[in-house]
Amino acid sequence: EITAEAPDAPGNFGLLDQKAGLDWVVRNIADFGGDPDRITIAGQSAGGASVMAQMSYEGNFDIIKGAAIFSGLIKHPNPTEDIFAPISLDKAEQRGVDFLDYLGVKSLAEARELDAFMIRDRYCEYVKDHPRFFPINDGKFMKEYSFNQFADNRCAHIPVMSGYTKDEFIVNGENMVKNSVIEGFSASQANGNDKPLYYYQFAPSIPGWDNPGDFHSCDLWFFFDTAYKCWRPYNGAHLDLARKMCNYFANFIKTGDPNGKDADGTIMPEWKPFSADEHNEMLFTEK
Repeated sequence: EITAEAPDAPGNFGLLDQKAGLDWVVRNIADFGGDPDRITIAGQSAGGASVMAQMSYEGNFDIIKGAAIFSGLIKHPNPTEDIFAPISLDKAEQRGVDFLDYLGVKSLAEARELDAFMIRDRYCEYVKDHPRFFPINDGKFMKEYSFNQFADNRCAHIPVMSGYTKDEFIVNGENMVKNSVIEGFSASQANGNDKPLYYYQFAPSIPGWDNPGDFHSCDLWFFFDTAYKCWRPYNGAHLDLARKMCNYFANFIKTGDPNGKDADGTIMPEWKPFSADEHNEMLFTEK
């Protein structure tokens, strides 16, 4: 029913919302002092996958001028478990039918009469023993796997910053994100990408009674320089690291190059671009 109602946009509504927001920025950012020709997008985890999707959409090739992908440039070593590889439209439609059956309705019109909070809560129950919903190959916005498009250098030709936290997504004893970024960066360059790619590992000692390690998402306190707002007992070295990481991120947003000066005017350690021969991994630690 949804496909019949909107054949030009039969799915990926979250990605389409992001695209609408991006287009709004292009039209209006100059009125806020911004530069519509210097738009960098960024995302972490599933947000990083969204960045990959937006980079891969042809309608964004002339809009996006840089991308930061925090723990989101991911390709699972087991293809059957790769949640970011889009399923086909017909499979997605069947999953929609299954979910509506679970909700106890038989049509799109009936589903639209349901309370949104109830749908959300039932979905949380549903995914305990059913597949979650992810972006799909709708043949319109997303036509193939974004990772493959990036690796083949068939996406927006822009500078990219990407990396991982040391203890996230360990599969068979290896960090899945580290392997994915190296594979993606190497393949993209081998296929002609001449834009700078910046690779990092986030590996400080995250403090706390739970001895958490460098867990998924903990780097966000640092890239956005908000570690001082966290309950964890970060020390001065952690806060210094957060300031520098935020500087690198801000410089990349402004110029496509993370290098530049620290708050006291001194030049921060050089972050060289990635190459297949020299990964030039920027190691973020508090030491």
